[in-house]
Amino acid sequence: MFEKTESKMNSCDHVFSGNIFIFHAFDVGDDINLEKIEKSSKVATIPLALPKYFKKYHNPLAVQLPHPATSPASISCRIHGFGAVSLTYKIPFRDTLENLKKGLEALDMRYQEQSITDVRSVFDTIQGYIAQPKFFQTKSSYLVIQVNPEPETISLSDLKDSCGGVIASALR
Repeated sequence: MFEKTESKMNSCDHVFSGNIFIFHAFDVGDDINLEKIEKSSKVATIPLALPKYFKKYHNPLAVQLPHPATSPASISCRIHGFGAVSLTYKIPFRDTLENLKKGLEALDMRYQEQSITDVRSVFDTIQGYIAQPKFFQTKSSYLVIQVNPEPETISLSDLKDSCGGVIASALR
């Protein structure tokens, strides 16, 4: 239907913009008394709007990272009553998908280390409110790449055709 132009054929060389979201969750103990943390002045809480279908007894406590928090990319720190602390980082990017793929491992490692520093500062602050505190026995992390759509520059089917291999290899 449409003729593929040279620029569309080399669309993996195109500079995209978007965000990389990195999510970390740490198991720090059995139960955390969120009410006592909220009433204490040890951490600054942040209002949190949750969906209506979220069970009230599962509501986490959103807090600011205690000082000296060093990551300006941190957008969320939540303490969960069942014994977990979760962190979310948002890192904007503007690059080719190939270059983004090449830098993902180093970026992920950097934020693995940053998350340990950040959760340590939270853990040290709330340790007295945790039943059987243990500085993380289990941890999990997820990385999500969000690319801003550019339908006037490249269609989704052209993006899939020309960059599908790069995208798939970045997932490994």
